[in-house]
Amino acid sequence: MMVYSYDGSFEGLLCSFYRALKSDESPEEIVSRNETLRPLASEVKKIRTRAGRAEDVHNGIKEAISSRAARNIKYCYLSEETGIEIKLLRYLELGFRVGASLDDRLDEDPVFEIQQLARKVGRERHRMLGLVRFREMDRGGLYAPIEPDYNILGLLAPHFSSRMSSQNWIIHDRSRDLAVVYDRSEWVFTNLEAEDLPGYSNEEEYYQYLWRRYFDSASVPGRENEELQRQYMPRRYWKNLIEMD
Repeated sequence: MMVYSYDGSFEGLLCSFYRALKSDESPEEIVSRNETLRPLASEVKKIRTRAGRAEDVHNGIKEAISSRAARNIKYCYLSEETGIEIKLLRYLELGFRVGASLDDRLDEDPVFEIQQLARKVGRERHRMLGLVRFREMDRGGLYAPIEPDYNILGLLAPHFSSRMSSQNWIIHDRSRDLAVVYDRSEWVFTNLEAEDLPGYSNEEEYYQYLWRRYFDSASVPGRENEELQRQYMPRRYWKNLIEMD
């Protein structure tokens, strides 16, 4: 049983695809080096990450298959679903054979599964754009905690760096101890644990009070629709929403 072991990065995964497609090898699994290998693994090949090669693979997918396929691969990687790497390789193998028609072939494995998973990640990104709540920190700048199902920080950062380009801010994925930090010019990823955070400013409690007042005043008595509210604001996100405290 041949297994590819990569560094866990998206670039490393693309380099794994390059190795498999160029050498005509057929690994049975592709796993991050952070994962435990199954006992049946008889041959493990460590894949070296090369940024230039990863970029070539990404561009090649867009040119030979489609931009949609490239996005599906990125979104499914961000899902962090166990075993998704080998499914993405099979998706790519089919894609390089059939070209732009790949995502029309829903009856061929694993096209439908990849599309469905990519849609779930995309829906959470879209939903989270409206559910990020910033707080003012005592050292200046803004802080927003989130706990998404998928690893979507990198999909949120471009939106907020454009919309809030004049502010310093942090969006913190508390479930992964990972954050995006923006300094009015660029954003970067960093590891961040809750105990490393500064406190909120003296004015923050008042701002939160005003926001709750606005939220309450915007609701129309007798027209509440809790089912619709849960559809757009699932309960699992409520602990990071100021208005739901």
